[in-house]
Amino acid sequence: MNGLFQLFNNLNSDIKHKTLDRRHRHFWSSRPWSAFFFAREVLILSITISSLNAAENVPIPLEHWSYPLLEYFRTEGILHINLETKPIKREDVKLALEELKEKYVNGKLDIDPVEDELLASLYEEFFPFSKNDFRNNPKTIYENCSCLLKEESYIKTHLINKKENSENNIGINTYLWGNIGKYLSFAEEINILYKKNWEANDTLGIRKWKNLRGVTPFALFNLSFSHLEINIGRNVNWLGPGKFGTFLLSNNYPYFDGINGNIKIKKVKFSSFFIVINVDSAKYLSGHRIEISNIRGLTLGINEFVIYSGRIEPGYLSPLLILYGEQYNRGDRDNIFWGLDLSFYPMKKYRIYSEFLIDDFQYESSPPAPNKYGTILGLEITEPFHIPRFNLSMEYTIIRKWVYTHKYPENVYSNYSLCLGHPLGPDGDELNITIREILRWNVIPQLHFLYRRKGEGRLNEPWQPGIDPHPPFPSGIVKSTMLFDVSIFLKPFSSSEFTFGWKTYRNENLHNVDDWLEQDNEFFTNILLTF
Repeated sequence: MNGLFQLFNNLNSDIKHKTLDRRHRHFWSSRPWSAFFFAREVLILSITISSLNAAENVPIPLEHWSYPLLEYFRTEGILHINLETKPIKREDVKLALEELKEKYVNGKLDIDPVEDELLASLYEEFFPFSKNDFRNNPKTIYENCSCLLKEESYIKTHLINKKENSENNIGINTYLWGNIGKYLSFAEEINILYKKNWEANDTLGIRKWKNLRGVTPFALFNLSFSHLEINIGRNVNWLGPGKFGTFLLSNNYPYFDGINGNIKIKKVKFSSFFIVINVDSAKYLSGHRIEISNIRGLTLGINEFVIYSGRIEPGYLSPLLILYGEQYNRGDRDNIFWGLDLSFYPMKKYRIYSEFLIDDFQYESSPPAPNKYGTILGLEITEPFHIPRFNLSMEYTIIRKWVYTHKYPENVYSNYSLCLGHPLGPDGDELNITIREILRWNVIPQLHFLYRRKGEGRLNEPWQPGIDPHPPFPSGIVKSTMLFDVSIFLKPFSSSEFTFGWKTYRNENLHNVDDWLEQDNEFFTNILLTF
């Protein structure tokens, strides 16, 4: 123990004499013992982590507060973590923070006091030792040498006030996760939501009782080894680097039931999916993805998916088969998709990303038929013009007419008329611009602008022979939407979060009806209370 205390004293002296940013030096000088105790706790953690049952190979829900901070530090070049496919696991974040801790302890990070607090809040969430009280830590219900059970619950309220009416809903969420032994982990999320006026797209096959609906978006087991993991159960998947939507699997559809496996060897990750879309109509989705990460700042992903119905196709379950060849040999009746995505960091504070989707590509000119494809182009910059903790995101998406459709209605890329991929759907394009500045770790204002065009193409209207395969884009009467909203995120206490905002929008040619105009303003409030 004397050796450990000597090491801590040496570390404390080293931290005090590092050449840091002036603001950073002032931050530590105002709290001289903070660096010492934080460094000591991090090192104690690294020494004892193998004996504390720390493997938490469970997904982090897509709405979790940590994702914007992880994306910010990743673009800054501070944190090295792969966020192109989500949800990521808690263990992935812990490993990334472990890799960072030596630079953090030794004062080698070029960060200001607010960024220091942001990092501290991440350490507080994923390692149970920090006492800064930034947020309510997940509660440990049970823990011994081989088992772990944690819980996090909150109440979330969403209020909207428009000119002519108001809307509100309130939900109670409970998230449980843990592990049984060294290799088996589990996670479950239970949501109960009250809403006065439910719309048709709100149902998704979920029954209502007295304006209440209950759903379990997460319920899975994870079996993890050094290079192999298998997830069984209900999950949410986000494949691709897009911030406002992805082409193949996104949160536009709330959850998927199925099995997926991942094999990871160094920088290469291979994933295979089998998803049950709808039990009643026997509709399934199979696919695989290969991802090569961080090759001189470049991450590349290649996807192949097929949606089919009426039977389970054994060939589609093989991770190694080329799905297009299999479906062609089986009669060419299923719906095949190919995807390519990339994310590139040319330098610190810059990220360029793109996705390209091919639904159908005509390599023969006769008979004439449409090419069905979509493209996403995006740019993310942190601290442009040397504005501290400022973040700029721009993303343009275009999806051609008849993408996601199919000649057999049962193989359309949808469920309950809701697209399984990008929320824009076919025959449209949109531009999203978001600027955000982190004034403090608990004060974050944001501005968002959207311009969208939507043609007359619909998921349930496939191309038929005799129809012009190359119509104007967008087709027919074009609905256009312009939206602007401003909001601010506040967290005055560790157990509460508030978002206040104002939104204005204008829809021209609503529902693709000529001269049908809709415009409105609304105020919205989100309140989250953890307990």
